Amino acid sequence: MSNFFSLKDKIIFITGGSGNLGTDFTNTLLDAKAKIVVLDINNFDKIKQSENLKYFSVDITKKEEIKEVLEIVKKEWGIPYGLINNAGIDSPPNSNVDSNVSFENYSEDDWNRVMDVNLKGAFFCSQIIGNEMAQNKTGSIVNINSLYGNLSPDQRLYSHFSDNDQSFFKPFVYGASKAGLANLTKYLSTYWASNNVRVNSMTLGGVYNNQDKEFVSKYIDKVPMGRMADVKDFRGALIFLLSDSSSYVTGTDIVIDGGFSAW
Repeated sequence: MSNFFSLKDKIIFITGGSGNLGTDFTNTLLDAKAKIVVLDINNFDKIKQSENLKYFSVDITKKEEIKEVLEIVKKEWGIPYGLINNAGIDSPPNSNVDSNVSFENYSEDDWNRVMDVNLKGAFFCSQIIGNEMAQNKTGSIVNINSLYGNLSPDQRLYSHFSDNDQSFFKPFVYGASKAGLANLTKYLSTYWASNNVRVNSMTLGGVYNNQDKEFVSKYIDKVPMGRMADVKDFRGALIFLLSDSSSYVTGTDIVIDGGFSAW
């Protein structure tokens, strides 16, 4: 049974692999003996040191940078088996990112910045790395989605956040980018099905990360399981979707939200 879930020596690319979720994904897959290629612009201090890890500082909105890394990995390790499109830009309260901007006043530049990373970056990585997998007739792509790709933010969760007497509006563009990623998942799952490349997504609920206490209290009131997610809650689904245990699963979204979207 253990071989059914084995990822030993599988070459897996992960974007945003040194972020909060990405670090846990990376370390989980290193523990599973996979060979991990991290594409990120941030440092990777919390990632385990391993001979099975390659880290590249890459802007995934630039196709040539992705192509260069792919060629290096092919020469040194071989053909990729997996891709996790995890990199993303969100706009939490008090992050100084798009703070207190209503829908009517949201700028084109901010729209482009989020869409470039969250959707265009996933498109480029899938186009370049996924194509290599398709030519090799095997592989698994996992796109990391969010509840806000399927649901609108409940602005009441954020209503107590304010700055200079202005209300905080959870921006819409993050959800729009994730909705696009959901459709890209469906599209590629059929496009590469005959090449034995499976494409699925994981829709994640809110992850506890020392958020404002009032926000946490309001959020968990909406969760049947009565808590926010911990990063470890996503490990099993990730291994399942990447491994042979999901060999007949494609075009599927696994929702991991403690029941948030069930009522």
